[in-house]
Amino acid sequence: AGPSRFAGEAMLFVSLAEYRLANSNPQHLRNVLRFARDGLLNIKEVQRALPCIETDDLFNGLGMNGNPTNKTSGELASEILGEFPKNFLLNPSNLMGATNSHKVALLPPVPSAFTKPPTFIYEDRPSMSNDEVVSIASVLQAQVQSNNDMPSTDSPIPLTVSGWVQNRRRFQNAVSVLELVEEFSSLASSTEVNTASNAP
Repeated sequence: AGPSRFAGEAMLFVSLAEYRLANSNPQHLRNVLRFARDGLLNIKEVQRALPCIETDDLFNGLGMNGNPTNKTSGELASEILGEFPKNFLLNPSNLMGATNSHKVALLPPVPSAFTKPPTFIYEDRPSMSNDEVVSIASVLQAQVQSNNDMPSTDSPIPLTVSGWVQNRRRFQNAVSVLELVEEFSSLASSTEVNTASNAP
């Protein structure tokens, strides 16, 4: 384990993990299938974790038999999970408590970095029109160029950013932090910016 960029939070480093069995969340399996298709996860390991589907069907669904597929990873994930007996797979949401109140209580507190927008949101941005959809690279550059002084106004200037949601982290007080990237990939290695919102 080691420290993270958030005070009081630790990170657990795992050097080796094996995918043994899917859970009942189709979004989780969708990502697993993407990893397998992109060569980031051993396809034989995925095959063993999905005993309800034939190998050829898995390869055909992923378009890995030389034939293109019309199915998305999400559609294939839903089909595969439908082959398992009801309640056979673990529902990962149950790990966070039996009720919504229990789940909320287990969420980590909001890091101070995400309690308010960055200062450049309050600054006049001649290079960015309020009606313009800007790139993540432009936002990162504006962050670097910001003087980080206390804003002279309490009203942030609206800004629309275009990007892919690579990841999401939930915190207490109904705060979610989205990781946006220019290009979606199986690995979070692209330029990124964290955007806090009051979405549940």
